[in-house]
This record gives sequence, structure tokens and C-alpha cells, in this order.
Amino acid sequence: MYNCSLVNLEDMLQNGTVISGTKIDTPKSFATACNVATQILAQVASSQFGGQTLNLYHLIPFVESSRAKIRKDVEEEFKDIGYDEPDYWDKINKITEKRLLKEIENGVQTIQYQILTLMTTNG
Repeated sequence: MYNCSLVNLEDMLQNGTVISGTKIDTPKSFATACNVATQILAQVASSQFGGQTLNLYHLIPFVESSRAKIRKDVEEEFKDIGYDEPDYWDKINKITEKRLLKEIENGVQTIQYQILTLMTTNG
């Protein structure tokens, strides 16, 4: 048992980790990275007394992953409906950023809810 820890979130997110014997690959989106981060926090909390320190800065690379994925999806949606107007790219960018902001809000909310409701036998 440890007293406190500095969680190496960057390494676990970028290189994958193992949680409860299950291999967790590098997340492909911000939302998934937030979920994995909360699972890591829960596992660390269950095996130590005291607090944890981590840097959420390490979630930033996953914002760009989400942006690229969302943009690709929006472009495909535009192609599916045959939309090809002069302001095509401007609309794609606006929709992409709006959806990305929503994903960021949801990811942060996930972290908040998971941390606020985290219960361990160690106190």
C-alpha cells in the first residue's frame, strides 16, 4: 500500500495500460481518454491510502484525434446528402467545432462525476 501518488497518465494513455488484467489500448478520442483516465484513477485509489495527483494536460492530444474523426464524419455526411456549396468548408469547420466542444464538455463531465462518486475501502 502506498500513501500518495503522482499518476503517470501520459504514459498510460499514450502507450496503453492494463486495468484489472485487461489490456487497454491508446484511446482514439477525447471522450474515451476521459473514461480511461477515470478508470485509472479508480484503480490507483483502490490500492493506496491518501490522494492522487495527475495532470489533465495529457488529455489534450486526444482533442485533436476527436477533431479529425468528427471532421471526417461531417465531410461524409455532407457528401451523403450531396451538399457542395461555396461555403462548404466553412460549414464543415463550424459543425466540427460545435460537435468537438460538446465532446469536450461531456468528457470533462464524465471525469467530474466519476471523481465525485469514487468510493474505496481505503477511505
